[in-house]
Amino acid sequence: MDDDAAISLVTSGRTRSGRSANGEGRGLFACVPLAAGECIFQEPPLCYTPGQWNAWQCICHTCARRETEEQLLTPCAGCRWAHYCDSAVCLRAGVAVHTAAECAAMKALRYRSLDAPGSVCLAARLKRRLSGLEDAQASLARSLVGESDALPPLTRAEFAEWTPAVEALSSGAEPAFSATHALSVCLRNEFRLLDDRGAPSGAALYPATARANHSCAPNIRAYGLDGWVLRVEALRDIAAGEELLNSYVSVSDGPAPERAAWLRSRWLFDCACGAPNCASMPAC
Repeated sequence: MDDDAAISLVTSGRTRSGRSANGEGRGLFACVPLAAGECIFQEPPLCYTPGQWNAWQCICHTCARRETEEQLLTPCAGCRWAHYCDSAVCLRAGVAVHTAAECAAMKALRYRSLDAPGSVCLAARLKRRLSGLEDAQASLARSLVGESDALPPLTRAEFAEWTPAVEALSSGAEPAFSATHALSVCLRNEFRLLDDRGAPSGAALYPATARANHSCAPNIRAYGLDGWVLRVEALRDIAAGEELLNSYVSVSDGPAPERAAWLRSRWLFDCACGAPNCASMPAC
């Protein structure tokens, strides 16, 4: 399935793929006029993982609900890494994602005091997901930017350390899609979700939304809804044929030099959007 057909399916025909306005790579474009505040599309995750680093026990693996004093979460009886609400729906749905093989691998990793970071678990779940049904999202995921010679040396060192954990958690799924490739796809395309307090609740991969390029003056925003679904909406009126641009950083992430360094280290590019608040604009 080509990108145009896959994106059309995921976004119900409201967006398409096309050559980015800056001439570098492809982007996401509106097929119809969009009004400010309008929901452009909603995208379920191709794969997801809750929490970050050691915060697994705080988040339900199925609905992303955060643990409270009034509602404690129940840990997986095997590895005690995955946690769930008391809801029978969450417990049943969790088994499909947190498989017996993943449970056994996570138990072994935790026994060796290796609490794998979120990108490791997400990369493993991506490999497993691509071994299953080849739908529109899976097709888009295969063409996302992955391995690159431009990866910083530190990232390559981290990948060398994390690759065995990805292979263990994915149980050898999708051998043609390497652990390094999966890690790189997740690092450069994952969407980090925040709860209503602004605290990290997890990370997920949304292959269609990931096609939207960065701008320091975006015309769309994306945020998580219940159940890991992502809502993409217009920040202003958008004409049919206009490129949809998201912001990978915000002014709250620090001064321009810090934002530029983050874009360079995480996404491997220097912004050239030309907006007045562009991260790459020289200081006055």
